[in-house]
Amino acid sequence: MASISLNSIVHTLEQGETVLECLLRNEVDLRYGCRAGLCQSCVLRAVDGEVPAAAQNGLNDSQKQLGYFLACQCRPEQDIGVSFIDQVSAVHSAEVVEKYWLNEFVLCLRLQVGIDFRAGQFVTLWRPGNIGRSYSIASLPGDGIIECHIKVLENGAFSTWVRDALHVKDKLELQGPMGECFYQANLDQSLLLLAIGTGLSPILGVLKDALAAAHDGSIDLVVGSKNIQNFYFVAQLQTLSEEHKNLNIHFICLTQSSEAVHQDDIYQFTKSRFPDLSGYKVFVCGAVSFVQKMKKQCFMSRAYMIDIHSDAFGAADQ
Repeated sequence: MASISLNSIVHTLEQGETVLECLLRNEVDLRYGCRAGLCQSCVLRAVDGEVPAAAQNGLNDSQKQLGYFLACQCRPEQDIGVSFIDQVSAVHSAEVVEKYWLNEFVLCLRLQVGIDFRAGQFVTLWRPGNIGRSYSIASLPGDGIIECHIKVLENGAFSTWVRDALHVKDKLELQGPMGECFYQANLDQSLLLLAIGTGLSPILGVLKDALAAAHDGSIDLVVGSKNIQNFYFVAQLQTLSEEHKNLNIHFICLTQSSEAVHQDDIYQFTKSRFPDLSGYKVFVCGAVSFVQKMKKQCFMSRAYMIDIHSDAFGAADQ
């Protein structure tokens, strides 16, 4: 069995166990979030030995060269020595300034915190007990407010705590920002923004940033859902569309239709409405399966991979 050496203490990995699972089993105080390799909260540094390439997926080249890896994705085949990285400077105290429902499933949490960020990036929020979850930023920088959209799951260790125990003026820890899914395009470039569920949160951030930059290329926002009641910000987005003639909003529902919502499959709608994405900048956010499938579809519609930016949400218990 391979072993992990941390702070001169050796821990033996059990069969099939990740570094994160081994350290938690041995009561090592280590921050973690999604356990899916998306939030990057559990990053450690390898100081001796090699880690599998899969443990560095999603990290940038400089992080890889420094030996950083995701503890939740690392199943080493040989002994390794690891160390904590300096995460203290990336952890901040945030104060709740607003909390309200966007629909019957999603809470809007607005936090006051003095950090630099780009709309569309994500932060990891921590509740007592080192329970953290990552959420994308829907707000623009400038007033020190970070807005997150939190889907509340009945058995969610974090989301139910936000719903029931977190109040205005309470404080919590925030780590980040991280991620590269933010507005980046030529002002005259066509934009296609695609989202399902709370994937609208980073997409909304990208949209706000584009409009603030006076983007004059066409902007199409496609929001999909299986059920009409899952949509939110419908009226606000329609108002934005009326104020900006280059902005088109499409609400696509698989099972229902209404005055504001078109019944269709979001993949089929996107394929028929945007058959040629040459020259487009594309942003795709939502569940992992949606992001993977939609990125492939957009690539097949002639969008360059370098022009497709995404933020995939894992299925971790929220």
